[in-house]
Amino acid sequence: MNKICKWCKKEYKTYKSKKKYCSRACYSKARIIKVPIIYCFSCGKELTKKQIMAASYKKRTRMFCSNICANKILAKEMGNKNKGRKQSKKHLDSLSKVRKGRIPWNKGMRSKEANMFCHNCGKGLEDYQIRNRQKYCSCKCYQESASCKWIQYNGWHPNYNTKSIRWLRGLDKLCFDETGMYATKISGEHYIADLDYWLDYISHQHKVIIEWDEKHHYSANGTLKDKDAIRQSKIQTYYPDYLFLRLKQDSLIGE
Repeated sequence: MNKICKWCKKEYKTYKSKKKYCSRACYSKARIIKVPIIYCFSCGKELTKKQIMAASYKKRTRMFCSNICANKILAKEMGNKNKGRKQSKKHLDSLSKVRKGRIPWNKGMRSKEANMFCHNCGKGLEDYQIRNRQKYCSCKCYQESASCKWIQYNGWHPNYNTKSIRWLRGLDKLCFDETGMYATKISGEHYIADLDYWLDYISHQHKVIIEWDEKHHYSANGTLKDKDAIRQSKIQTYYPDYLFLRLKQDSLIGE
């Protein structure tokens, strides 16, 4: 059977009906794709064969040498597209409803009352400290709080009653403007390093200390045990201006 090679156009003899090329050399030459010379759409740099093949495979009309060049063009296009664009009244009203009550990041504090006092000792912060969004009045308070956090998150932390959390959270929200410190809050329970005591609840702003008492804190007569009475007297001497309250679990939610 005589056939004509598709590459070199020469006549050759073969017994295969599906054969298209006269030799292996012609077949391999025909397989090589001729890639045109293309330049980057942004910087004008000549693209490599690999870059052109990848872009053509993804059916891209514009080709770039790198992501940086592509991002530059896209940024310009998006900027021109949104330039001078007016927002509808409906969209602005929905934004105002969502942003209602929020304080912008560059104007004032997000929660002014809560951040006007030191997170460790409860002392009022000065004006420049509030403006700079500082949480502590001094380096000493910062170090004390850092050491307490290290104690709390590195294996040594106090146990707490899960039944008390619902009540303490409710009191904190209704009566003390969410300024208190207790177990499940981010700040955690307040630790008095001098006395080595953890307080169930304390609000430095409102000057209130609350202790949650289970049944084992009281004797059979209903009087407070000596250990708890000594603890209370020490805390009251350490914080003389604070109101000390005790909540009985039995009277509130039972055993």
